[in-house]
Amino acid sequence: MPIWMPINEDEFYANQTAAFSPDGNELYFASIRPDGQGGLDLYRATKLANGDFGNAVNMGAQINTPGNEHFPYVAPDGKLFFASDGHPGFGKMDLFVAERTDKGWEVKNLGPNINTTADDFGIFFTKYPTEGFLSSNREGGLGDDDIYFFEDKTPKPKIVNVFLNVTTKEGKEDGTE
Repeated sequence: MPIWMPINEDEFYANQTAAFSPDGNELYFASIRPDGQGGLDLYRATKLANGDFGNAVNMGAQINTPGNEHFPYVAPDGKLFFASDGHPGFGKMDLFVAERTDKGWEVKNLGPNINTTADDFGIFFTKYPTEGFLSSNREGGLGDDDIYFFEDKTPKPKIVNVFLNVTTKEGKEDGTE
């Protein structure tokens, strides 16, 4: 039987696309709330002493926009992946990564190898950070939204040793070396 979670706070809040942090102590989700930037915003709720999740906090204006941010995924290294139609991108909805810095969050688009001119969302890593799945309604799919596998096949850099023969010369006052 479903139970009411404290993060709901108000029966009129629309909460969706929830994901746990790797340690299970935080719950990230999208919601439309009065304290938001507009559209769906990302929120973080912490695990309470009784095991419930509460005290939902808006992730702030560096992550949230007047558009929609949703489908959060927190990686083992603390990076926050999410979909947005409010940050600059390649199409309608793109995938982004936010990383904490000393100035807050730095948000980056995952680029054209992941994003298309269509909606790209719902990233999930099976082998972080090199492979996983994402959802998209990109051209060539079998339905409206399809699930795609991705794998980073970037070749590892080769180590090249270069040896230089260096001769040191000293200039003297009379102009000779």
